[in-house]
Amino acid sequence: MMDLSVFLYTLIISTDLFSGNGDYLKPEYKRKILSMKKGIRAIITSPSLKRPPVIIFEEAEALQRSKDALHSMIASSSPNTAYIIPTFRASPLPYIAHGNEKVPSFDNFDEKWRLLISRFKKLGVRRIIIGGSTLEMGLSEQTVEGKRVVQYNLCLGTVISILQKEKEFEVELSELAIPQSRSDLMNLRKSIKENE
Repeated sequence: MMDLSVFLYTLIISTDLFSGNGDYLKPEYKRKILSMKKGIRAIITSPSLKRPPVIIFEEAEALQRSKDALHSMIASSSPNTAYIIPTFRASPLPYIAHGNEKVPSFDNFDEKWRLLISRFKKLGVRRIIIGGSTLEMGLSEQTVEGKRVVQYNLCLGTVISILQKEKEFEVELSELAIPQSRSDLMNLRKSIKENE
């Protein structure tokens, strides 16, 4: 059994990345972005042999910048390794060729995820700690078995929803996520219990 740390769009994220969305320019989001980047750097550069492998999803178009950012974090003498999985632009969909594709296309969404998940399973991954950007959560309007449930949205939310469908995986949200994180999830779960 193996733990895995997964982060979305974290290596080259900057406070100006969200310039189209005024909310992300607020000082609390800028602080959260800087804090998230610091935390991820600490995880990647940790000398602990107990640290789970790190997988980072980054847009394929920014792959070289992502690699450069990763290399600047990890000293050549460090025993740590982090892996980058390229994604399509503005999507967490893995940039994986499927079937006869010579160049990955945005088609076969489910199949591309199935390929990646099967690789995780072959590696013996059981627990996935996930963070990064972007995540918004809320309570579902519909009830599942008479209860409201947490609904995950945006890029990070999509990945959480997909991975949670796999019974073999225990998916745990990190505090290193923006704009919402583990503490927000705990508050939503508390709200559900209070209203049962």
